[in-house]
Amino acid sequence: MQPSAKLKLQRVDYVQVASLKCSNSIQLLSAKGVKHQQKVVVGDQRGILQLISIKKGEPFVDFKVELKSPVNCVTVHVNSNEPTKEMIITATQQTVQGFSAKGKLIFKMDTNLVEPIQHLWMASKEELVVSNSYVYNHYQDGKEANYFLSTDRINAVAVLPLNKVPSLTPLLGCQDGNIYSLRDSSVRHRLPIDAGIPTAIQLFQNDGGTSGEWVIYGTSLGQIGLVRWSRAGPAVRWVIQLPSQTTVTSLDFYDVSDSDDGGQLIIGREDGVVEVYQVPPEDDAVHSPTLIFSQNCNDSIAAVRGGIIGADGFPEILVATQRGWIFGLTSCESTTRRKQPDEVTAARASNAHGSERRKQLQYLKSEVEFLEKQFTEAKNNKSPALLPASLEKTETTSAQVNQNAYYISVESQVSINFILVQCDTNVQLMDVERNLAILSVVDHEKNGPSRLTATFRCQPTQSTRLEMKLICAERNTSDQVRLYVSPSIQEPRLAFLKSFRLGCLCNHVRCHPPESFQWSASTPPSSLTLRGGFSQADAHNWIVSCLPNVPEKVPADEEIHFYFRNDQWQSKLDVQYRRGEIVFLSDNVVALSLCRDFISREATTKSIQLAMNAEVTWEATEILLHHVHPQLLDLIHRRQRTALALALQEAATDQLALDATGDADWMTAELRDIVLAAKENQPSNHQHTTVEQYQNFLLDLFASHREFLGELEVRSSHKFSLLANMLADTDVRTEAFVEQFRSDDLSTVV
Repeated sequence: MQPSAKLKLQRVDYVQVASLKCSNSIQLLSAKGVKHQQKVVVGDQRGILQLISIKKGEPFVDFKVELKSPVNCVTVHVNSNEPTKEMIITATQQTVQGFSAKGKLIFKMDTNLVEPIQHLWMASKEELVVSNSYVYNHYQDGKEANYFLSTDRINAVAVLPLNKVPSLTPLLGCQDGNIYSLRDSSVRHRLPIDAGIPTAIQLFQNDGGTSGEWVIYGTSLGQIGLVRWSRAGPAVRWVIQLPSQTTVTSLDFYDVSDSDDGGQLIIGREDGVVEVYQVPPEDDAVHSPTLIFSQNCNDSIAAVRGGIIGADGFPEILVATQRGWIFGLTSCESTTRRKQPDEVTAARASNAHGSERRKQLQYLKSEVEFLEKQFTEAKNNKSPALLPASLEKTETTSAQVNQNAYYISVESQVSINFILVQCDTNVQLMDVERNLAILSVVDHEKNGPSRLTATFRCQPTQSTRLEMKLICAERNTSDQVRLYVSPSIQEPRLAFLKSFRLGCLCNHVRCHPPESFQWSASTPPSSLTLRGGFSQADAHNWIVSCLPNVPEKVPADEEIHFYFRNDQWQSKLDVQYRRGEIVFLSDNVVALSLCRDFISREATTKSIQLAMNAEVTWEATEILLHHVHPQLLDLIHRRQRTALALALQEAATDQLALDATGDADWMTAELRDIVLAAKENQPSNHQHTTVEQYQNFLLDLFASHREFLGELEVRSSHKFSLLANMLADTDVRTEAFVEQFRSDDLSTVV
């Protein structure tokens, strides 16, 4: 889907606050009239709640309340009996508070949650829905009515409108890749998401459509979809993949183009891109959304809202970034929006109200006092503990499907000087094209214990965001990647450490239990069973260290079940565990071998004895060989053709025999085709996988297969050397390699 120039918007900066956490950090109050300006409610991580209005292009603070704790959620409740009296609802720690439009506290409730509230929805003082990272609560008249404990982290919450549906229907988007529909305290329906993890949920047209059952969701891999949540269950109307596979952080609907086609879908993404889609009506099953606007704002987007903010009659998109910048994307021309400087001065002198001026001066005075106090403390004490409030940063890691890579983004409140990357295992660090930084990688032979040491030195002085990509092979250890982020401040010199784990099966991706996980009788998987005197918590910690996207908390189920796939080798992994027993099922014995080695080592450190039982089947391994070996041959052939094309181009250039098309007179048709294919440089599915990685995997597959069958010193055997030589020979067909792989093989139980 190609961008269209149907919508033209320009950026207008308004104000900067402290860092903002999520899409619920800002809201808009209702306008007093049709197409009149709306006021902006902002709750930041410094614990300040503000109501801001834009007058003559300048921000004015109507009220400012210091709540002392970070504001995680802000919502606006409109009383159906008195629509003009809106209540601003905030969530700080475990407390929900309500304020009037003048900043007066009119409602307060302490919940019984242990962790801070992350999501908030309120239909009235009688109906309140809150959730933290794992627990959902529904309160009626201040008393707990329903409770639900999620097995994985809750990323997004939405509630179908009570004026259109018969009962309270909350929707929870969770880290396990599912959207759950609740009825009272139990799950009513479940919608598995195929591409990524649900990170944002929004009612269609902000009211659920005609029936109130239509919902838009966004995922960590840039997918958006329209779903109807009826009593019979969820029904997906359409799903589209956004141009860039980056996390969707915020969704909203508003008629930005001022047309008669209904509200457009506004999308904010983690990479700083704001997009607007023209979406078809809910009953249109033929057409798909059309992209009509896209702009990169260079900061991670926390929230997007559609409304009329800067000038009466001009719709715009209000954007808030995680660093606290609030700006508008408006259709209003700057000449129409603002007067000339001398006219502005005269207008302010004659028309400014005394109360507004006093509010503005008081706001500026408090800001100056806060900054002076912070600067004095930092200068006198030189204590790093005083600085994190001004150097807040956000790091996210995610494994991208079909790319076998970890994408890491680092964002700081202040500009970044450099980032040092270290890892104790062999990983390949790759730069991202949009980075404004110089990458320097140190030879690992000179690093000592660190196999990777690299630096990103940022070029512009205002570079606050940097991305990188890590490619690594699976191994039998769980290693840490360490990032030392140094901000551009003169004194004191600081570096913040951020680390994350690379599990031994880091290229596996957690997925849903599809029908393909029902192993067929003709191709049974290999299995590995570990038994011993370990607790369920011990087993869960081992699985967390082995595999990605497993919840840190131990699920409450007596038996826990997870499913994974490896898109690099097209293999599957089924993990089941409980107290005293772990069972792995897979068609890839390398994965079983790596898990066995890692868990055995971890159990030994805790003096836990393990009994192992492995059953290796040839059928699953044979299918894997027939899939991987042809890809290796294809990759070798393409590498050879690329090298030949470069040599031909160099030879033709040396002889000055190139014509306008880049061909040479002495080239045959076959050679011309090789050169042309190299010039086209088509992207490949193997772009992150080298010939050596394919060869090493097939050799590991042979070694693991034979070791499970009881053979010793497989890697030093003549058979191992023979297979290694066959992998380097492109004349060896897959059938011959598989036959040699299997020779003298008898599957058994050990």
